[in-house]
This record gives sequence, C-alpha cells and structure tokens, in this order.
Amino acid sequence: MGYFTFEHDCSNAPITLTIEVTYELKQFSGYDYARDYTEVTECSFELFCAGIDLTKCILNSKNQKLINEIEGAVEAGIWNHEETK
Repeated sequence: MGYFTFEHDCSNAPITLTIEVTYELKQFSGYDYARDYTEVTECSFELFCAGIDLTKCILNSKNQKLINEIEGAVEAGIWNHEETK
C-alpha cells in the first residue's frame, strides 16, 4: 500500500489542490508471450484546498475536464512516486 500527497495547480479551474493519494500496486508475472507488468489495483484520493475537503464537490461537479485532469495527475503521481522510492 502506498501513500503520498502532492500539490496540483489545475489548468481547468483557478485552484491549487493538495491531493492525498492511497494506492495499491500488483505485479503480474508474464508467461510464454506475455510480458511482466505492474498495474494499479486500488486507488483513492482526497482533494483539499486550504485545508477544506473538496473531494465530493469536485467529483460530483459537471466539470469533466477538471475531473479528467485530476485523475490524470493522480495516475502520473503514482508512477512518479514509485520511481522515486
């Protein structure tokens, strides 16, 4: 189980978020013609601005561009966190 936080300046909304991420990775062994690979099997995150939890507010909004941006930042953050361990 991994955990980290990072700051994200949103390009689809005028806000800087502190994102707290909890995730789990699973490594799969390859066979015959399939290569070994690692994937994120569980992931959750919370979104804060100035200490205020905005997770439900943002994820229930209609701003799909912002939601997609945050999900992409979280995924990139997970792989960056794994590389720097």
